Amino acid sequence: MRVLFFAVNRSPFTVELIDTLYDYLPKGSYLKMILQHSLEKERSHWGEKVCKNPVDIVKAPNDLLQFFNDEKPDVIIYTSYRSPKFMEAKKWALDNHVKFFVNASEKLIEYRKSPLFVLLKYQLFRYRTKGVNGVLAISNRAMDLYQKYCDAPTMVVPYTFDMTRLLNFTPLPYDGMNLTFLISGRLEPFRDPIYSIKMFAELKSLRPNINMNLIISGKGSLYEEIKQLLKDLKIEECTTWMNDFKQWTEIHEIYKKAHILLCFQEYGGWGLIVPEAMAAGMLVACSMGVDSGDNCIIDGYNGLYCNRKDRKTTISAMLETIDNPEEMKIIRQRARETAKYGDVRYYSKRLSQFIQDN
Repeated sequence: MRVLFFAVNRSPFTVELIDTLYDYLPKGSYLKMILQHSLEKERSHWGEKVCKNPVDIVKAPNDLLQFFNDEKPDVIIYTSYRSPKFMEAKKWALDNHVKFFVNASEKLIEYRKSPLFVLLKYQLFRYRTKGVNGVLAISNRAMDLYQKYCDAPTMVVPYTFDMTRLLNFTPLPYDGMNLTFLISGRLEPFRDPIYSIKMFAELKSLRPNINMNLIISGKGSLYEEIKQLLKDLKIEECTTWMNDFKQWTEIHEIYKKAHILLCFQEYGGWGLIVPEAMAAGMLVACSMGVDSGDNCIIDGYNGLYCNRKDRKTTISAMLETIDNPEEMKIIRQRARETAKYGDVRYYSKRLSQFIQDN
C-alpha cells in the first residue's frame, strides 16, 4: 500500500502519528509525509522529530498532478479541506480511483462568529468533502458535527504521541497539607487562564490550612494583566512561572511538580495537555470547552469535568477531592489507566484499519 499523508506542518505529534502509522500498515507499504507549509512557520520549541521508520518527509511540490502520477499512491490523506490545492488533489484521486481521506484537524464550530459565517463554513465542508472515502476528526464533538454535513465514514484522530515517558513519571504525592496547581498553555483570551487563576485563589482562601501553590507555564497577550491580577489577589508570592523550555518534551517536566491541572478554557481545539497530565498521574480539572476532556474524562472517576457556568458546583467538587487525599490518589491512578486512549499507537492502529476498510 502506497500512502501519501499531506500535513500542514511538521509538529512532533503529527510526525509521530505518521511514523507510528507505518507500523500498522500492511507489510511492504510505502508512506510519505508531504509538508504544505514552509519550515519557517514551525514553532521553535518543536525541534526536529526524526522518524524511526522509513518515512520520507518532503515539501509539497508545485506540480501536484505530476507528483501524483510519479508516486502512484493507493491512498491520499489530506489535511485541511480549506487548503488551496485540496480540490485539485481530490479530483485527481477520484478520477484515478485512489482512496482519498480528509484530515479535517479542527472543530467545525466557530465560537464568537456570526451565524452566517458558521453556515457558510458548514456548506463549504459539505461541498468539499463530497465523494471522499473518510474524514478524520480531532475529537468526538467534531466528529458529531462532521457527520451532520458529510456522508463519508468518520473517525477521531486527535493530537497524540507516545505516552510511555509520561506513564513512567512518578506522580508528586499529596499528603493533604501541601498542594500545587498547574496552569499551562497560551495566555490568550480563548484559553481564559484568568478564570483558572481566580479559581485557585478562591480554593486557597477556602482552605487556609493547606499550603497551596501555583505554577503558571505559558506566554501570550494576557501576560501583563495576569501579573497584575496575581498581585491584586495576593497570590503573587505563592506563584511560580516556568517558561524556560527549549524543546517540546521539556515542558512535560512540570507535570512532576504539580498535583492538579486547571484547564478551564472557554473554548478551543483538542487540548493535548489533558491526556498528557493524566498519563503523568495528575488530577485534571477541566471545563466542557476542552474537547480532550469530553473524550478522556469521566467526571468524578478519573478527573473532574466541569461546567464553567456552574462555579459553585465546581468549587464544591474540587474541595471534596482536595479534602480526601486517598480519593484523589485513586482518581489519579484511574487517570493513568485511561491515558492509553491518548496514546499514538492506539490511534495509529485504528487509522490503519480505517483506511483499509474504507
